[in-house]
Amino acid sequence: MQLALNLNYLISRLRSILFFHWRYMHKRVATAAIVLTLLVFSSGSIAQVGVNLFDLQVTILDDGIDSVRFSYSNAMGEYKREYVQLKQGLFKIADSISQPTKIALKLPPQSAAGVKQRELEFYVVGGMNVARISFSKPTQTQWPDNPVQKDFIEFMARVSVKQSKIDSLQLAIFNMANAAPFRGDSTVASLVSRLDDLIVAAGRNAYVETAVRFIQSHPGSFISLQPFYVLSDQIGIDSLQVLFDGLKEEVRITRSGKLVAEHLASIGSSRIGSSLKGFKFTDLNGLALSLDSIVKTGPVLFDFWASWCGPCIADFPAVKRLLHQYESKGLKVVFVSIDGQKKKEWARAMGTSGIESYLNLLVDGNGVDALTRRLAVGAIPDKILFDTENRIVYRRVGAGTAELFKAIEKLFQ
Repeated sequence: MQLALNLNYLISRLRSILFFHWRYMHKRVATAAIVLTLLVFSSGSIAQVGVNLFDLQVTILDDGIDSVRFSYSNAMGEYKREYVQLKQGLFKIADSISQPTKIALKLPPQSAAGVKQRELEFYVVGGMNVARISFSKPTQTQWPDNPVQKDFIEFMARVSVKQSKIDSLQLAIFNMANAAPFRGDSTVASLVSRLDDLIVAAGRNAYVETAVRFIQSHPGSFISLQPFYVLSDQIGIDSLQVLFDGLKEEVRITRSGKLVAEHLASIGSSRIGSSLKGFKFTDLNGLALSLDSIVKTGPVLFDFWASWCGPCIADFPAVKRLLHQYESKGLKVVFVSIDGQKKKEWARAMGTSGIESYLNLLVDGNGVDALTRRLAVGAIPDKILFDTENRIVYRRVGAGTAELFKAIEKLFQ
């Protein structure tokens, strides 16, 4: 397989030469014939190993940007993340992928101070992909012309229409609460808090409705896999399974489709009352850990978070108070970050939040991934409480610790 992939990569480079320098190639009939022969030969090996070659050409239209960071995962499972210098606003990528793949572009902090949108995402497929991107003027952007990207744009447009209405309502309430006659009024503050909760719930329901309708109307779209992780915290497993089973086979058998299937299978075994007895995983250093040994001396709270998740970090002081109150009785807390490759951000957030002295795990393509999959962790913050019998006795997706305090108090009664 490795030999085939190396050959495919060479062929990919030749394909780029053929595409970008055709005006020279037409004079070199013999060379062109060799390249075309290689392309025909490669189609068999690609089919055998489930790999597609892709070329990407990106032109950045904004002035003052001389470098950009791109990131994506290739067919070998390698996470590519690097800065590239632009040449006349252009950069190119040639690699292999096993399914439609999301490319994330991010500007360095010093680039184009007037640019507000600093990170963009789009999908590429096998073959040639061309994009012309403006971070400052989105209407000038031309995305790669493929069905997956078109579905991605459609889905995000549907979601953003709903979200813009929610944002407008929240802004109106915020302005009302800060109006001169009401500022500091406890009655108004209480009403605003209740209204804000209702609006957040309405936004969540709007996303669920939009996502479900998109999946049902696009059973053959790769993008239909995208909402499942968020939906798993909002609707029942039976409804999720019906949605997934309704997708076409070519979508379900992709790598992402198989991960969603695994995620749905794990949901049924990660509900309240479920036991993870005997479950083992490894930490960042390859050290073997087991839930049995962790919960042996008392209940354990797993707090899933990320450095970029404000609500997650906002709950840390309450979680630390909780630990201080019950640690002598055997309670332990394990903070599990899903920051992935962002290890510097993870370390910085641990320090500023004051949790670096506790047991911390990082999901970074390591053994901790098995834990997050087994617990069907999707949206964060996600707090999961185990008793000493290795059973899940409490779980909450979203901010807030009042119910958690009650659940822990009940354990120690």
